[in-house]
Amino acid sequence: MKRMIVHHWAIRLFVPPLFGAVAYLLTLMLWGNFESLEEIFLSQELLFFVTVGYLITEGQHWLIRLVNVILPNQFRVGWRMLLQSVLSLALTVGVVYATSYYYFEIYLQTTVYDTELMGFLQIWTVLTLLYILMYFSALMHARRNESKLAQEMHERELLDYRVQAFNQEINPELLYMSLESLISLIHQDNRQADTYLQRLSSVYRYILDRRREDLVTIMEETAAASNLVDLLNPTYQGHITLKNHLPTDVLEQQLVPGTLPILVEYIVRTNIISAILPLTIHLSLEEDYLVIENRLCQRLQPQGEDERLERLQEAYSYFTTRPVVEVKVGEDQFFKVPILELQPLEV
Repeated sequence: MKRMIVHHWAIRLFVPPLFGAVAYLLTLMLWGNFESLEEIFLSQELLFFVTVGYLITEGQHWLIRLVNVILPNQFRVGWRMLLQSVLSLALTVGVVYATSYYYFEIYLQTTVYDTELMGFLQIWTVLTLLYILMYFSALMHARRNESKLAQEMHERELLDYRVQAFNQEINPELLYMSLESLISLIHQDNRQADTYLQRLSSVYRYILDRRREDLVTIMEETAAASNLVDLLNPTYQGHITLKNHLPTDVLEQQLVPGTLPILVEYIVRTNIISAILPLTIHLSLEEDYLVIENRLCQRLQPQGEDERLERLQEAYSYFTTRPVVEVKVGEDQFFKVPILELQPLEV
């Protein structure tokens, strides 16, 4: 826990004179002995009260440290407040009795009356309780802030973990399907097999190279999506087309790594693709969103991975309050992905 405000040098320096002045004015009000303001604030009685204020507040400072040792932070605040109050009031009574005896009996060589002494005790008791209240208010505020900060840090670490897991994820089904296509091409055409192998390595190299990056450019994502389409096309007899309608000025803006490959693969797995029903995926821009559009011809039993879409949504929630939106309008399906700008996080 950071140092409490009551331990700050400015509080220790300037609060005691204020307490002393308030105690002195309350004493004058109690006994109805107001003089001119000049006489009040230049009198040695005021200096006496300020001295008492320093002794009491400095004593409270060291008592707080003592209680922190006796009852560490894991103890309930109620027990700390009880012990602190008892010790503080005992200290106040002792300081008031000792300083009053010295000032009146020894220094002024007069007698301090019981009524005056009780008045002093009442005033300083109230001020001591105010000091304790100020300390525990600051303590509770600091604990609430630490609790909120710890919760936010935990949520941020959890999101970091999810984003990292999302970025590092390799879809085994895609790998198996690609290897099957590669084996088939090896038996048909070695040159096509070499080209396919290069595309396969490009797709997984992209996943591995970007796994520790928070964001990547749209240009990198569209290239990765294009490579993925090339991987999938042998399985679907070349009936998948990716058309990029994005203006060049947005290609350097950013997305979460793997966004377009995951959405393209999801679209492929949830739609019927054939020579009669080819799949064309369009990439376009709408305000601050990248739009992925396709003609909807949904399978009776979709092979999509909703869990990966949920993790994609969680990954975007780390960077923006704008969600990834899926919209189905008539025979068309749209995914709207917020375009991101990497901002430094405030703690």
